[in-house]
Amino acid sequence: MSKSWRFADLYGYAMCLITVVIMIIAIAGLIDAAMDYRDPLHSQPWRRSSDRSLASFEIYKLDVMRSLDTDAGGAAWVPNEAEIQGMYEAELADAIGKARSSASKRLVINVVLILISAALFTVHWRWVRRLSGAGEEAAPAC
Repeated sequence: MSKSWRFADLYGYAMCLITVVIMIIAIAGLIDAAMDYRDPLHSQPWRRSSDRSLASFEIYKLDVMRSLDTDAGGAAWVPNEAEIQGMYEAELADAIGKARSSASKRLVINVVLILISAALFTVHWRWVRRLSGAGEEAAPAC
């Protein structure tokens, strides 16, 4: 028993395929955002405005000392330990806040994409199944 493919069938199955692909991409994005939210310090280091490493205070201190302009004609300002610690904590808190905010935004966007795709898939799948059922009933028995 063969059924001729109609435009409505092709449209319905194409929409189902597209929504499944969107769901797969959104699930991957959801996993990535959840991992970034869990470990914000190591997420997307290219988005930070500073080139200084925030992995540890000692590495940060070394980066600060390297970045000081000591070749200037006069005496350069050299921060003390407490000032460097304050700079490190402020930059660390800023980086964590920005990464968590970005991850939260991506979590919400991907959840909404998954929900919309699931709804579109369900509507189109039921519609195509209903069309297929109506087409088989109307087909003459040979």
